[in-house]
Amino acid sequence: MKTKEVVRTTSRLRIFTAIFLSLAVIAGMLPHQAESATVTLTTAENVTAKVTLNSPAAGKTVADFFVFGDNVKKSGGTSSFSDVTSNTGAAGMQTSNTAVPVAWTGGTPTASSAGSPDYDALGFGSSYSPRSTYAQFTVTMPTASGTLDFWMRPNGNTGTLSYKVTTGGVANTYTDSSGDNDLQHLAYSISAASVGEVITVMIDTVSGSNGWHNMGFVAAQLTVPAATVTFQAGSGGTISSGVTPQTVMQGGSCTAVTAAPSTGYQFVNWTGTGGFAGSANNSLTVSNVTADMTLTANFQLIPTKIIALSGDLSFGSVSVGATGQKNFTIQNTGNSVLTVSSISYPTGFTGNWSGGTIAAGGSQAVTVTFAPTAAQSYTGSVTVISDKTSGTETLAISGTGTAVPTKIIALSGDLSFGSVSVGATGQKSFTIQNTGNSALTVSSISYPTGFTGNWNSGTVAAGGSQAVTVTFAPTAAQSYTGSVTVSSDKTGGTNTLAISGTGTAVTADTRIINLTGDLSFSIVEPGKTKTKSFMIQNSGDTTLTVSSVAYPEGFTGDWNSGSIAAGDSKTVNVTFAPTAGVQYGDTLTVSSDKTDGTDTLGISGIGNGAGVVKSLSFDPFTINLVGLNFGMVSVKTPKQMSFTILNTGNSRVTVSSITYPAGFTGDWNSGTIGFGSQTVNVTFAPKYDANYFVTVTVNSDAD
Repeated sequence: MKTKEVVRTTSRLRIFTAIFLSLAVIAGMLPHQAESATVTLTTAENVTAKVTLNSPAAGKTVADFFVFGDNVKKSGGTSSFSDVTSNTGAAGMQTSNTAVPVAWTGGTPTASSAGSPDYDALGFGSSYSPRSTYAQFTVTMPTASGTLDFWMRPNGNTGTLSYKVTTGGVANTYTDSSGDNDLQHLAYSISAASVGEVITVMIDTVSGSNGWHNMGFVAAQLTVPAATVTFQAGSGGTISSGVTPQTVMQGGSCTAVTAAPSTGYQFVNWTGTGGFAGSANNSLTVSNVTADMTLTANFQLIPTKIIALSGDLSFGSVSVGATGQKNFTIQNTGNSVLTVSSISYPTGFTGNWSGGTIAAGGSQAVTVTFAPTAAQSYTGSVTVISDKTSGTETLAISGTGTAVPTKIIALSGDLSFGSVSVGATGQKSFTIQNTGNSALTVSSISYPTGFTGNWNSGTVAAGGSQAVTVTFAPTAAQSYTGSVTVSSDKTGGTNTLAISGTGTAVTADTRIINLTGDLSFSIVEPGKTKTKSFMIQNSGDTTLTVSSVAYPEGFTGDWNSGSIAAGDSKTVNVTFAPTAGVQYGDTLTVSSDKTDGTDTLGISGIGNGAGVVKSLSFDPFTINLVGLNFGMVSVKTPKQMSFTILNTGNSRVTVSSITYPAGFTGDWNSGTIGFGSQTVNVTFAPKYDANYFVTVTVNSDAD
């Protein structure tokens, strides 16, 4: 304990033989746990008086006022010391005229504030001697921090008094002139080392003439620092119970304070200033307060992690071996981070995100793949495993595995257009068939130059077909060839078809006539008829007009005039009606506006009785001339008859020679026979009188 200050205050007083002492303790501004300071006073003869000072009321300085003292008297050169023993309620305690205790009103004590107790002064010898014993007091502090103030009054009627104040083993000497009745103030700082320290005061020396001196304690005041503790609530709560602010004597404790969270919040902890280390206890009591504190109750939103799943996971039908994809979303509508640890899927389904964190108010998209391995239904739920506090963590999922689809394409049709004039068009069709079990999608059809189609894309049902009309429109006189290619999602089959055409130069209108047919009627009895037909063809590019058909004698037809379209034909029925047993035949002629072609056709028939060559079917072939009955012929008179060579084939026959027996000659021996016949006149000129049986041989290239 160190002496900080010495203050003297002068006032006239009577002679005192007592010591006055009072103590005051400064306490908190509001109620707090009781503290106490104990003051022990001991006389030279070790007579002890004790006074306990309890915590003062708010805002006041309180002291117990009492008197105690030693007195010294110099008389006749003899020094003696005596204690005040009269008028005491207890040894060393002055009780007359002054109550014990007395409330201290605050402020700095003065000489008059000690009162004027009445007691007897004892005489001394003629000389001064120092007092060999002393008065002392002990202060036991309730805290390790504060200030101790006390006031003393050295006094006498003559001379000078010297006294010592010893604290912590260190003596400080003070001198006072007698008769000035001054009041001396000494102040000491209290620290941890000062607790329980003893303060001694003793008279050291006196000087001057005979008289008296005394040392009196007037008052003592103990000042303990106080601290203000303020409690406050942070966002999300209030102070629900307890007092705030609180003033607490240093080293003391505050009363309990409790914080209450608002709806949706929770208490976290207390934090603060003034050396507060923090606390997780909601009902807070702070001990050993050494400085002002501001303590804050902290709150936080009650963590919520609310999960929601959204999305359509109905995959429908997917072929075995193929895959389908859909998305769903995981949402966190809570106020805290959601942690997803895993996601489970039914058989056949997988996802591209298996876990992680989703911020408050955030979301996570997940792509799900459906890969069926069998033709069956797949159903179930996607389950998201997380640390959710609420919400729905499942989502229905379904799909159907179907058999592997087949889309088998086949193209059919004749796309050989032949010749088409430049500037004209020709049309043909082909068919696209789908023999698979799933719809075939045709995306396009490509054609070589010169060709186009009336259908280029679309779908062809399983087992169905699509007809396509192709137009050939040549732009030059040349050949056009290539393939039609059908582009599609086929799984098998052939998607190409050959196509060709020839562009021909543009010419003037043509009407090209051609006559075909076998009009060799053979033998018909006179009076009877036989019908055959021939065809008039128009291979030109415009209509042929027939004005008439001319028939040889014995022949008639059922159509004699009219029009035949380009590329068309007309069949005509011809009737042979012989009237005599003779040979009929010549050429049938069709009169028209033809621009080219052959408009004649050989026609022949034999009335029964006329000689005839019945066949021309081998080479050489023979003609039995028995039928040529020349009868009786004079050696000198030749006779002539005829026969006919018929060509019944479909090609011209070339006759290289005809051989006659002796006596016979013919007027036609070689040449070509078209689709008709050749009449040969035979002359019989016998040289002898005899019978002639002969055979004529025709040599040709006939089959």
